[in-house]
Amino acid sequence: MSNFSNRIHLVRRYPELAGSAAFNDWLLNNPSTTWHETVPNDKGELNVIIQSDDGTSIYAARLFRDEKQGDEESSWAHSILIHKEFSPSEMGISSAKALAMVQKDEATPREIVAIRPVVNFGEEASTLSWEVEVISDKQINKYSVLSE
Repeated sequence: MSNFSNRIHLVRRYPELAGSAAFNDWLLNNPSTTWHETVPNDKGELNVIIQSDDGTSIYAARLFRDEKQGDEESSWAHSILIHKEFSPSEMGISSAKALAMVQKDEATPREIVAIRPVVNFGEEASTLSWEVEVISDKQINKYSVLSE
């Protein structure tokens, strides 16, 4: 039930994804319950990144969300600005490889708090990296592991 619940939460929070044929095709072929969002920037843009349950595929979308204030009612403008699919293993940067790199130099498995994919949408190309959070001396340090 939690898998279904997590997907419902995602599409209710982001109806623009629910209405996207590209996202629905990806989700049909890549069952997923793991996703996260970035904080919106000053323009109202944020990234939503969804990882397949088996870790072989990532769907990322840059969304635009803007509250439109009207005299009689408020509504939200929702749109997908860009989306991209990634295959971490084909890029040589799986989450397991990122963890191994951080564990080799910086942390033991017990010190790792979180790992998440990070997508930067560029004008010419989009990149995938991994952010690994490590707790040490009562503080959390973040490490970025880039694709080769």
